[in-house]
Amino acid sequence: MPPSLPTVTQTTLNADGEQLARALAADLEQRHGSLLGGAALQRALGFTSGSAFRQACHRGVLPVAVFTIPNRRGRYALTHDVARWLASLRQGAKHHD
Repeated sequence: MPPSLPTVTQTTLNADGEQLARALAADLEQRHGSLLGGAALQRALGFTSGSAFRQACHRGVLPVAVFTIPNRRGRYALTHDVARWLASLRQGAKHHD
């Protein structure tokens, strides 16, 4: 089984990370609302295709909680969770000069 990515609930952000998460969440919410689904969710998580997203979902390696909505197609995630995950990636990135 492949190693799993850190999930949003496992992530602790410093003050800069929290500020970035809030800015990302505001931007994503303005464009997509409180829920991300479909192509917007796939792009935000860095997947290049729907097939790659579905395979990661099937394997249980998505970095945020995704869920279904009754009588709707596809999977969804909270915009806030995706923003925190993106901020955690940035926080852990190495700086190169």
